[in-house]
Amino acid sequence: MDSDGSDAIKPFTTVEEFLFQEPLYQRLDLAGCIEEIEVLYRRQQRTADGHCPFCCRQSTFAVSGQGVPGGDPWNNIQSRKSFDTVSLICARDREHALYYFVRIDDLIIQKVGQLPSLADIANDESKTFRNVLERSDSRELHMAIGLAAHGVGIGSFVYLRRIFERLILKRFTAHKDAMGWQDAEFVKLRMAEKITFLSSFLPAFMVKNAIIYNILSKGVHELNESECLKYFEILKQSIVWILQQDQEAKAEAEKIAAYTKAITQISGSISSV
Repeated sequence: MDSDGSDAIKPFTTVEEFLFQEPLYQRLDLAGCIEEIEVLYRRQQRTADGHCPFCCRQSTFAVSGQGVPGGDPWNNIQSRKSFDTVSLICARDREHALYYFVRIDDLIIQKVGQLPSLADIANDESKTFRNVLERSDSRELHMAIGLAAHGVGIGSFVYLRRIFERLILKRFTAHKDAMGWQDAEFVKLRMAEKITFLSSFLPAFMVKNAIIYNILSKGVHELNESECLKYFEILKQSIVWILQQDQEAKAEAEKIAAYTKAITQISGSISSV
């Protein structure tokens, strides 16, 4: 294994993680996961849940796989050396399909091809949050996902950290005039202190898990590529959860404003009668 961990072999966990999260060429050890991987060959009936880039939403997929001509028989899995194809068919529309090309060699499995790409699927999912992200943040979330999809872990952490920082600064800027806050005082604070300072105006998940920023910083400065890729998905999903909370809060505020305006208009109409 290289010093940066790039050649590390990870344990295989689930079909969903393999298909929707692992980058191309990541080597995964199938030892102890034979039953899980057999779903790719319909030895066991199974579905997988993930984002459909055609429906633009989460969906359930039927898993279908087969060995290519010349591949070893499936019952030789312990010593199998083969290139195999796997397809996922969306339950909402059978015309929506994801395709994978998989290599198995002595219980080591890799994705060696995919259409649409992992980056395309993940970036389509990220479009959901454009209404709560600045254009620069939307672009950098796209970059983070794309880098991770191509096996670049440290660079993906850089972009996630920048998004996290901007979420904090955006909240400070939105409330500083009303609260009488001073820029110079806020800039002096450490990130944990900034989060505490803004706790009344931030999503509860962000306040409770402020350590996310420390992990991202450690990734940028200390972790290797393999470690960053290992942790990327949970950190990305944590930021997505923060965005979802922001999105829900924005929708609620807009609904309250709309109903308040409507009630005021009704009240005015009644009073004038």
